[in-house]
Amino acid sequence: MSSATAVDRIKPELVEEVVGSARTLWDLELTSGLDAGDTSLRDPETGYIYILPRPRRDRPIANWSEVDADYIAVIDGGGTKVGGRNVEPTVEVQTHLGIYAARSDVNVIVHTHGEWSQIFSVMRWDIPTFTSETFLVGGLGSIKCAPTGGVATDECARQAVDALGQRSMAALLPSHGAVCVGTTFADAFHVARMVERAARQATFIRLLGGAPQLTLEDLMSPESYEQLRVAADAAGESMEAMLSRSL
Repeated sequence: MSSATAVDRIKPELVEEVVGSARTLWDLELTSGLDAGDTSLRDPETGYIYILPRPRRDRPIANWSEVDADYIAVIDGGGTKVGGRNVEPTVEVQTHLGIYAARSDVNVIVHTHGEWSQIFSVMRWDIPTFTSETFLVGGLGSIKCAPTGGVATDECARQAVDALGQRSMAALLPSHGAVCVGTTFADAFHVARMVERAARQATFIRLLGGAPQLTLEDLMSPESYEQLRVAADAAGESMEAMLSRSL
């Protein structure tokens, strides 16, 4: 593909979406400042990924509310810059690429440094989900914390993909933050808010003496649960996998 064609395929409206997502990340206090956390968007039509940048000496980032369209990097699915933009993607680019490669249902990633979820990431704990809305975010279970993976490493990317699996909409990176996914930024930021909610709820529930992790049995009538169990056994798959396709 020629450079001119690559430039023509870059969509300004998607650049602006990522600019807006950076400001939302800051406004929701899901970043501590500087370039902590990041966001990206994959265009299903071209495969291009629009992603927040890494800072440069001549272009520092005090916080994500300051970025504009000139800050957004555009890369292909292999991480190669397209369109001649003189912007390098965030150092976390491998994690974004790994998730997009593993999850065809994901077109947006919001990587947060939210305060409550970071507590669980520091402890290397999964976030238990006690309510229906957070249970769904966890892929019908807890929100998993990856066991290892340094910042901006290939191992971090692999562990993030493993922790997400094929159903979960969020996972924790140890002593780091969370990755939250969706088909749109509205979806992914909703997930990010639910992750913070789940972490905050879990902290207080533990202080109050604890509670069991929510299960499918808690959400369904006995009759519906038994019907799902029989159907899953007949299909040779888990109840969670069968149910997740209908959500």
